Amino acid sequence: MKHLRIVCLYPNHGEILPKTQACLDRVEREGIDGWCVEVRRARCTMLAQGRNFAVTGWMPMRRNMTLGGYDVLGFVDADIAGWSPRTIARLLSHNLPVVGAAYTTRSRSALCAGYWGEIPGHAPVNRRVPLGSRGIRSVHWIGCGLTMYQRDALQRIEAPWFRHETVSTESGIIELTTDDTGFGIAAGRANVETYIDCGTVVEHIIERPARPNEVSTMAKEMDTATVIQKAQQSMVRGMTDGANMLVQALKQAEERAVNAERALAEREVADSKQRIKDLEQKLAEIKKTPTDKEM
Repeated sequence: MKHLRIVCLYPNHGEILPKTQACLDRVEREGIDGWCVEVRRARCTMLAQGRNFAVTGWMPMRRNMTLGGYDVLGFVDADIAGWSPRTIARLLSHNLPVVGAAYTTRSRSALCAGYWGEIPGHAPVNRRVPLGSRGIRSVHWIGCGLTMYQRDALQRIEAPWFRHETVSTESGIIELTTDDTGFGIAAGRANVETYIDCGTVVEHIIERPARPNEVSTMAKEMDTATVIQKAQQSMVRGMTDGANMLVQALKQAEERAVNAERALAEREVADSKQRIKDLEQKLAEIKKTPTDKEM
């Protein structure tokens, strides 16, 4: 009997959504005909790192290492629902190296799979598989939402399988790939084909209820926003008061300048009057002095 390992990864600060958890519980309970099914739920810091550990069976990565413990590795994202054991059985029935179910991107504008743009790793929005597509399509990359990877295909790809790469196009675009588009680059180098089954549609949960800690965070953010708003209002009032004070100071300065000019003018007039008076006194003294003829 073939071994199927299904892994659902979720970040340290996140969780597996209830609808996804229900799907995982069901496949554990019902199984899949002809398969030994193992379901693992794993918390991780980085999704790419978690996916690579799942490939190796949580063993350190080594070059040219032999993979074992499963025949097919399936990844399920923590926000993918609307699938059942029959969904996975259908994907497995295609017997393709890499094949995934169809689900929308967060913008709901296309499916989460597509083709390269200028170079491998450049995944423009207009090159994604459009909504309403049918059949099984060969693609350059596919999201890990609900995707099956054959062990033989993974064995042909050089580790690390899921990676973030920096790509630069001739037109100057620089992108950091996601872990699934990074896998697409590695798979292309190894000539491993990737497919999307457009007829197998699952749900990508875009909106979800806020968790208690998020509600608390939102409340704190609202409190913070209120504090910022009050601070801004206080700042405006302070700036207004400051501007009024500057206007008053300017007026006072102008008045002082006028008064200073008036005082200076008054001092000059007083000085002039005093000089005239002094001259008049000297002239009077000169007139009183007897001349030689008088003597």
